[in-house]
Amino acid sequence: MLDKLAKDLKSKYGKGFSRRNVLDMRRFYLAYPKWQTVSAKLSWSHYVVLLGISDKTARSFYEQRRIDKM
Repeated sequence: MLDKLAKDLKSKYGKGFSRRNVLDMRRFYLAYPKWQTVSAKLSWSHYVVLLGISDKTARSFYEQRRIDKM
């Protein structure tokens, strides 16, 4: 299903919708369902790294540490 979705999005909107990116977008949505709480100070790349941390408390800790450094 992700393969087809990625292919359709890529054909309609251009690059940036590889299977891996679509998977990361899904993981982002699942980790941050209330997107209004997401910090605009962090880039997409920061969030992709943070999504690799399965423990929510640890992820929140590292997220806040990064924001504080900015």
